[in-house]
Amino acid sequence: MSEEEKNALVKEQEMKKRMKEAENLKGDWIEKDLYIRYNMDPKIWKAAQRNHFPYNVSLELIVGVPLFFPIIYLITNLALFEKNYEYLKTILQTLGVSIVAYYISDQLINAFKDTLAKKGLFGRDLNKAGI
Repeated sequence: MSEEEKNALVKEQEMKKRMKEAENLKGDWIEKDLYIRYNMDPKIWKAAQRNHFPYNVSLELIVGVPLFFPIIYLITNLALFEKNYEYLKTILQTLGVSIVAYYISDQLINAFKDTLAKKGLFGRDLNKAGI
């Protein structure tokens, strides 16, 4: 048996041992999965969570507020003062398509979230399944 095969066998045995130990862990499935894959202590995972400002502010608020007021100003200015309806029509069409695209992509993320998590694709880098 080569050294590489021995190392693979040891890793597999360690993984099985951690799988058994993970059954007794109290916590969410991510904590258990991180323990099994990387031998990460759940305390470290919990300590790494950022549940304070600015990390608890929703993305809609972070992106929406800086975009909302300039768009309202642009639409109001084009409609009431400049009366440039051709440009206004283009802006409103683009805005409508953007809102629909955002909604569709948001729904797709929720639809595929569980499927990707079952395959071990979750977290910041979805291209890496782990071990």
